[in-house]
Amino acid sequence: MATDLGASIVGVYKCVWMIRFRPERDPEEVRRAWRTTHGELALKVPGIKRYVQNHWVGDPSNSERTFDGTVDCWFEDRAAFEAALASPEWQALMDDDVLLFDRSGTVGPAFEGGIVEEYVMRWDASPDQRPYKAAGP
Repeated sequence: MATDLGASIVGVYKCVWMIRFRPERDPEEVRRAWRTTHGELALKVPGIKRYVQNHWVGDPSNSERTFDGTVDCWFEDRAAFEAALASPEWQALMDDDVLLFDRSGTVGPAFEGGIVEEYVMRWDASPDQRPYKAAGP
């Protein structure tokens, strides 16, 4: 029987990229392109089971923001991740990526990641009313 605490997605291969926007680009324009055209390219990559963009829009208390956002991707396993990276759809995504993001400051799993047991400790939403924003302009 599933419980609210400790529910997990077991055995997925998860990757998280921490990104910075290109300094010469307007941040709002990058966010728009990231949500729309870049997100659409990501959704075409074979093997991605879940794709989440986290747009950081406010500075943390008492410090400057180091990154502009994160991207979370879930794959069935490492083989699916590697197959995705070898696909023409991934190459199209990377070709667009360099137009938006400062790769010198990006931290991510270019060749990292791992099998995770993800524990959702709280998700404040009733069934079918998840508090998230869908991609779009």
